[in-house]
Amino acid sequence: MYIEILTCSRQSPKKGDTKERNVNRDMDQQEQQQLNEAAQQFAEAFVQSQRSAADLGVSMQEQNAQLTQEFFNRVIENLRSQ
Repeated sequence: MYIEILTCSRQSPKKGDTKERNVNRDMDQQEQQQLNEAAQQFAEAFVQSQRSAADLGVSMQEQNAQLTQEFFNRVIENLRSQ
């Protein structure tokens, strides 16, 4: 998964200042890379948390099904013993 975040917060340097433009471009690329890495880490953490929540939900459903089955088995046993 790749997320690209565009930034437009810097003002462009004057036309004659090529060195400053290159420095700003390098800084922008570094900032862009850092933002992309942070976004990637966030996305991975979010996906992992959603997987954990889904796994917990499945586990709870399985436990509820087992408890329901045990309850009805006991009710049937009690009815038969009367």
